[in-house]
Amino acid sequence: MQQALQYLLHNFQTLQQRVSTHDDLFAELTALRSENATLKAKIALLESQLSAGADANSSSTFPPLDSDPAPISAPQDAPTMNKQEA
Repeated sequence: MQQALQYLLHNFQTLQQRVSTHDDLFAELTALRSENATLKAKIALLESQLSAGADANSSSTFPPLDSDPAPISAPQDAPTMNKQEA
C-alpha cells in the first residue's frame, strides 16, 4: 500500500512539474505572439511611410540631384578687423 502511495505521489509531482513547464511555455508563446503582432504593425507602418515617401519623391518639383556633385570646400574664416580699422 505504501509503495502504491509513493508511486501515486511521484506521478502527481511529475505531472505538476509538466503542468508548470507547459504554463511557462504557454506564457512565452503568448508573449512571442504579442511581440510578433507588434513587429508586423511596425513593419506595415514603415512600408506605408516608404511608399508614401516614394510617391512624394516621384511627384516632386525638385530637379534630380547630380550624380557627381562638385566638392564643397571648407568654410573660410572671415577676416578679423583690428580696433583701429573699425
